[in-house]
Amino acid sequence: MQLSKFSYEDACRELGLIPKPLIKDGMRLDTYHPNGKNDGSVKFISDHVVVVKNWQTGNALVVDLEGVSEALDHEKIQAKIRQMNADLEAFQKQERSNALNKAKEAHAFYNSCEKAKFLHPYLKVKGLKPFSGVRITTSEHFEEVFGYVPKGSKGVLLDPLLVIPIRGWQSGSLAIQTLQFIDPDGQKYFFYGGRKKGAFWLSEKLPEQRTAKPVLVLGEGLATGMSVVQHTNHSCIGVMVCDCGNFMAVATELRKRFMIILSDIGNGEKQAKEASQAVNAVLQKPNFSAEEIELFKQKFNGKKPSDWNDFYLIHDLNIGVNYD
Repeated sequence: MQLSKFSYEDACRELGLIPKPLIKDGMRLDTYHPNGKNDGSVKFISDHVVVVKNWQTGNALVVDLEGVSEALDHEKIQAKIRQMNADLEAFQKQERSNALNKAKEAHAFYNSCEKAKFLHPYLKVKGLKPFSGVRITTSEHFEEVFGYVPKGSKGVLLDPLLVIPIRGWQSGSLAIQTLQFIDPDGQKYFFYGGRKKGAFWLSEKLPEQRTAKPVLVLGEGLATGMSVVQHTNHSCIGVMVCDCGNFMAVATELRKRFMIILSDIGNGEKQAKEASQAVNAVLQKPNFSAEEIELFKQKFNGKKPSDWNDFYLIHDLNIGVNYD
């Protein structure tokens, strides 16, 4: 990260965060995304320099709250920049250390959770079959370990909780960096402080050889990627990138493998397209007829279909599959 030319308010907007008065160090900010409550933060690295970060995307900007005054002479300006760079380097070193500690906590908690012995209600609603790699826990167990309860857009997550391991490269191998928790209503929570940028969930282990097969299928959420994996006859591995702001980082990490990027309609469509162009991946976007949209809205309380999970739910509705 380098010092930006943005004001604090403009930096927030550039990162997709809703600015609010600077009250305390470490204060949380909301994103403009409906599910982005408390997904931004402000951290002071000196008396007047802050790092504004969007935890959904992993993007951050460094802001000097005082600005660089034109009245300062060149030597004082350079001294000020040197001090800010030193403060920033110390901050980034601490962030890396914190991320490693959070990765260890996430890995230990994942190992303490039970393997799924039943089809979780969220997976049932999404029309998905059981698959390996996910675990089950409760809000009570989470609170016992971390001292607080996980919350989503509607409040405290309900039991049972799906536990999804999010892995990233660490010392040359894939290791758990953070965890995603999903409740029966579809509320989601990412383990606070874990590294998400460039990290992802895999439906199965990556093969050692970087060959064209199996195909990597990248989608924002768990249900999107698994819908395609479970409905296709081709050899493919589902990859969850966690949110649309992470498409580019994950696609870049995996760019030497053949991949398909699954775009939603609307939110995230732009980021999916940019990532596919950057790594020369195939971009696939679902299409829905007027009749299919109406069928879906009737079945799912007026919700309009927008992603590949919705696409396959419509397919299953057309052949008489019932998820009630």
